Amino acid sequence: MYQRLQNLRQNSRSVDDYTTEFHQLVARNDLAETEEQLVSRYVGGLREQFQFTLNMFELFFVSDAYQKALQIEKQASRRPSSTPWSTTARPTVGNTSAKPIASLPPTTPPAIRAGVGSGSGSKCFKCGEPGHRAFECRKGE
Repeated sequence: MYQRLQNLRQNSRSVDDYTTEFHQLVARNDLAETEEQLVSRYVGGLREQFQFTLNMFELFFVSDAYQKALQIEKQASRRPSSTPWSTTARPTVGNTSAKPIASLPPTTPPAIRAGVGSGSGSKCFKCGEPGHRAFECRKGE
């Protein structure tokens, strides 16, 4: 029984299933470990991605680690497998529905685009008048 506890890993099981077996094995082995040691043993058996997240928290009881692990599991199940922008940023081979990057709308706001190059729409930061920029201003000399 002790060997089973030592080798206990969550693997593909749910947090609930892993926790149930963890508690059963701890009870059967009648361990004389501190709560801190039990928390460490519990977290060490969880999936690696859960361990990394749980290690950011100060956990004093196995029940605290269990509650956090449930939250992480719930969030992980909600996450989409791919990011929403992945099809436009990196079109997949053979996907004809993805727009090429060149046809995407420009990211610069229209007010700024209109003023680039023509001088119109831009204001001087020194005198506040339109038509030129501060480095071209002759009023502050």
